[in-house]
Amino acid sequence: MGLEKVKEEILSKARKQADAAIKEAQKKADAIIAEANAKAAEEEKKGAEETKKLVEAMEKKELASAALESKKLELDAKKELIERVFSDVRQKVAKFTEKKRKEHIRKLLDKASKELEIGVVYCNAQDKGLVDGFEAKEADILGGVIVENKDGSVRIDYSYDALIDGLRDKHMQEVAEILF
Repeated sequence: MGLEKVKEEILSKARKQADAAIKEAQKKADAIIAEANAKAAEEEKKGAEETKKLVEAMEKKELASAALESKKLELDAKKELIERVFSDVRQKVAKFTEKKRKEHIRKLLDKASKELEIGVVYCNAQDKGLVDGFEAKEADILGGVIVENKDGSVRIDYSYDALIDGLRDKHMQEVAEILF
């Protein structure tokens, strides 16, 4: 066997081993690439799912916010309407005739005199002349009276302002049910 033949055999064997090693390396590279592609696809799917969940959460949040704002606007409109009703009441009370105002003042003073000994009566400028038998002082009120005992330590507010506010507080639910 010649040196040439041995050399050729060694080279042939080396080429075969090199080819086998290259094929094996290519298989491993292909497997790594396939695994990387699978992981990338999985990550992309996860990212798409997370994005979808995030978009859905944002949509829910926006819908809830819009519903809340809508409810707030509705409540504000209802509140404004109720306030308008009581404003109309104030306007009607302000237009009472002198006879009606005098009758109300007399009834309110009778009621107050059962609760305390009246010293001073506060009323609006228009009604000051309608107060009989008591010291009358002017007050910035719609109508009615505010009475005070002689030493000024006790005061009872029967002004139309206070009475209307009390009615509003007491009957707000009923008014709302009637209106809505």
